[in-house]
Amino acid sequence: MPHPDTLPSPPWRLVGEACVSAWLARIAEPPPAPPGWRLVRLGPFLAVGAVWARYGAGGMLAYDELAVGLVVRRGLRLGVTVPWIWVDSEAGQAGGRRFWAIPKRMARFRTAPAPAFEATAEDAAGEAGRISLRPAGPRWPCPPIPFQIVQADDGRAVRAPARVRGRAQVGRAAWRLGPLPGLGRPLVSVRLTGMRLDLGPARAAA
Repeated sequence: MPHPDTLPSPPWRLVGEACVSAWLARIAEPPPAPPGWRLVRLGPFLAVGAVWARYGAGGMLAYDELAVGLVVRRGLRLGVTVPWIWVDSEAGQAGGRRFWAIPKRMARFRTAPAPAFEATAEDAAGEAGRISLRPAGPRWPCPPIPFQIVQADDGRAVRAPARVRGRAQVGRAAWRLGPLPGLGRPLVSVRLTGMRLDLGPARAAA
């Protein structure tokens, strides 16, 4: 595990590509929202998102990541909390836990070459996730999209500003996620290339 003093301090800028999908899903026993926040519900359904990212040259760190998040709210303020996430970098794991209270776990990643995107991730318990995505449309510039990550940290909520941009392309994706089996086909799936993710420091949620 890297020494804390060797980790790059926030803000982090990560560069690479990603596949993003969204669902409305029934979850029998969802994890709790961070203190003071609530899971966003539409009737019996929760808003779920999954991201498979490959960060590389041009960014502060290079690693693969699989993240599964839930949309949360506090009044009219929206955020994303990430209860399930895997990486293949000890620095990425340590930084995520230390700076943002994101519970990153280590996994082994295998990714097929472009143009199709196929990948698997396995941790000590078995397969954490699998994705197959086929692009199905033109690419277009995606303007910067701001959002915030909200996590529970020692009995309180912390939130961090984030922003992502890149070139987007709609695709047809099939996922299999260990923590959420049976999600089915996503409502929408997008592949981002030339992606840049900026993640600012976490602060106590006011």
